[in-house]
Amino acid sequence: MNEKKYPFVANPRDPRFLALRSLQSLHGRSSGGLYIIEGIRHVSRALEHSTLESIFLDPSTLSNPYGQKLAKRLRKNGVPVFGSRISSTTT
Repeated sequence: MNEKKYPFVANPRDPRFLALRSLQSLHGRSSGGLYIIEGIRHVSRALEHSTLESIFLDPSTLSNPYGQKLAKRLRKNGVPVFGSRISSTTT
């Protein structure tokens, strides 16, 4: 993964990651008015119908040609794209 194109969020205390984790709870989703979409196809469909605030990519996504095209499309649309090596279960 190119870190210039897709900067890594490697610290579990990074505010971007903490904001993402907060969306796992109903309270986090309600208070922020945001939610998580998982899966390449779901993200692609969401991009067609709404505005995405940001996206965290698992590095393995970019080994898939469809995932590479989607990441390029997201960047072209101005969506901040971050690579993440942090497990969602990390505290």
